Amino acid sequence: MDYPWEAICSSLEDYNKQIEQLKQEMNDATHGADNSRDDISVLAQQYVVIDYDEDCGICSQLDDAIASECPFCGDLMIREISLPFILPGEAYEATS
Repeated sequence: MDYPWEAICSSLEDYNKQIEQLKQEMNDATHGADNSRDDISVLAQQYVVIDYDEDCGICSQLDDAIASECPFCGDLMIREISLPFILPGEAYEATS
């Protein structure tokens, strides 16, 4: 019986190339994950202490179009919670 050795060898070479490419992609992903892990550990060690009666300082730098509250102190969120759900000037609009 005549075996198609050339076709088998060609397929095996193609599979080997695909495997090597996948190994390289896995190595790249591993290095990327290591870099992200290192960045996170560096950031986890950084912090700022803000006294409760002190302005955050970053709040004034945030534009309302970009951020509605300071991600560091939540200042706007705290102010918004204390407001009524429907403001006095909006009562008429709510009933109509």
